[in-house]
Amino acid sequence: MGTTIFAIGAVAGLTLLFLLLLARRHPVMHVWPPPGAWSWQSLVFWILFRALNLSVIVLAVADIASFDNDILSRVIAGFIGLAGVVLYVCACVALGRENLYGGKAGLITSGIYRWTRNPQYATIIPAYFGIAVASGSLRCQLLAALAAAVFLQMAVAEEAWLAEAYGQAYARYRAMVPRFYNFRRLLLFCGLRISALSLMRRLPGQHPSLRKATAGGRRDSRA
Repeated sequence: MGTTIFAIGAVAGLTLLFLLLLARRHPVMHVWPPPGAWSWQSLVFWILFRALNLSVIVLAVADIASFDNDILSRVIAGFIGLAGVVLYVCACVALGRENLYGGKAGLITSGIYRWTRNPQYATIIPAYFGIAVASGSLRCQLLAALAAAVFLQMAVAEEAWLAEAYGQAYARYRAMVPRFYNFRRLLLFCGLRISALSLMRRLPGQHPSLRKATAGGRRDSRA
């Protein structure tokens, strides 16, 4: 059963990846975002996309290895996978139902979209890798890598579509927020948090010179 699931996922993923790359030179093959809900591009895309994603999930369960070795690393990977799924759901909620699957209900730039232009892909990729590593299945890990490659190409394919749909608003947003991971903003955020915590720790026990100055000021005010 595992071999069949892997074969289905591999064929679907490789075909979809080929079509996404081919669309760069031949716009008629533009399967994502599809030109219409019932176009042949839409039907082909969703069949292949769902087959790939279901194969990753089902294979993680059907091909799970015994927990004789690497228990800790697999448990950690499982938590990463679970966290990625939760963040993925949050990203979908933030985007809104009308914007999912190629909708044009407005450009979202707040919330999780301040950190990445593609939070769905930025969260589902580590989620799939976490699930695959937790399962201990090499075939599932290979499918997760193939799915990651597909997600990367989907993100690239969306950029021209978003630029056409939202014009200068998307151009400004694209200039400020990275495609996937905003490491600079994360480091700045962590640095500010650390500085704030350090300042709070120093306030209860002030430096001796500050205590003397404060005491002197109090004596002067009493005088």
